[in-house]
Amino acid sequence: MLTQVIDRYRLFLRAPQLVATYALTWLARTPIGTVTLGLLLGAVAGYFGGIIDDVIVRITEFVQTIPSFILAMVLVAVLGPSIGSIVISIAIVTWPPVCRLVRAEFMALVRREFVEAAVVSGLRTSNIIFREILPNALSPIIVMASLMVATA
Repeated sequence: MLTQVIDRYRLFLRAPQLVATYALTWLARTPIGTVTLGLLLGAVAGYFGGIIDDVIVRITEFVQTIPSFILAMVLVAVLGPSIGSIVISIAIVTWPPVCRLVRAEFMALVRREFVEAAVVSGLRTSNIIFREILPNALSPIIVMASLMVATA
């Protein structure tokens, strides 16, 4: 009987720590989702340009015109109140700056000689994007991701 009381007391004392660990684990996923979404859209817009770039830029501008806090609250209300829906809503609200940064980096790098050499050598588009351009554009993306961890 006494051991059950002690076990419940220990669980009672440890519960806030477990909740905080669970919440921080989920919140650490927010920058990952944000960077992934922004990276993919920015890479496609910056590499291909043209109408694809125009569409992605207009979507990005549209998302940036909506107040972030209100959009996040609406998304949480639609998805249901949970930590997962909060992470998803924060990721949806915060991806446009990453997309714009990646797009600018890709647009600057796509005209460089090493990219032209990769195109002439016959590499596939996905290989050019992920093996040639992305490693050269990674340093500002890492800085932005680290700043997003601090502000998420």
